[in-house]
Amino acid sequence: MTSLTTGKDRQPPDVKKPTEVGSFTPDADQSNRE
Repeated sequence: MTSLTTGKDRQPPDVKKPTEVGSFTPDADQSNRE
């Protein structure tokens, strides 16, 4: 839990969330479409 808190304090969830979602969205979308 400490790692998560540090990451949030260092990099806001707004920047980390979109990056992870964007990378996962295309992969999941393609997999579901195919």
